[in-house]
Amino acid sequence: MTATLTSRRGEQEGVVELTSGRTIVHVSLEEVGGRTQIGSSRRQSEVAHGGAHASLVPAGVSAWEWFGPITLHRRLMIQFDLSSAPGLVRSNLEKSGPRWMTEDPAILQCSARLAHALEVGTHGRRFVSAIALAMIARFAELGSTFAVGGLSRERLRKAQDFLIGNLSADVTMSELAQRVGLSESHFVRAFKASTGLPP
Repeated sequence: MTATLTSRRGEQEGVVELTSGRTIVHVSLEEVGGRTQIGSSRRQSEVAHGGAHASLVPAGVSAWEWFGPITLHRRLMIQFDLSSAPGLVRSNLEKSGPRWMTEDPAILQCSARLAHALEVGTHGRRFVSAIALAMIARFAELGSTFAVGGLSRERLRKAQDFLIGNLSADVTMSELAQRVGLSESHFVRAFKASTGLPP
């Protein structure tokens, strides 16, 4: 896994290809006097985003960063091999595909913390890797709602909370399914689609 922090100053309009053999997390930390966009097209979209945003570009997916005339652009780029991610994170990322320009607060807070760690250089590689993994896991969590036939985020959280609250009890599959408002068979299939594991 590599994490790099870069700045552009006084750039004119341009397009940069981000396609890679590794999965990329691209975070626009600061945009002054202009804006940037990330997407699957070489052209600027009509959707205007202001401020910080983060994108996940799976390995081999064509992606471009567009920037207009901009005074300052600070960005963080993390590249990693998906095979090195924990199983559930890897499974959810494989199902979700690219995610363009999210303004998710958890990802942006981790990004700011990681950028600071890289700037001051006082934190070791493990610290940097741990924050990067937290960001990647959050992208996986966001993407897990797109699993075909999977549980909604709310239902998955209800099931997890019920299991954690009843660790010492002998919880049946029908109780768990009833708790989230599904039949037992539908719950089993949806849980496995969402997590990659049987309940």
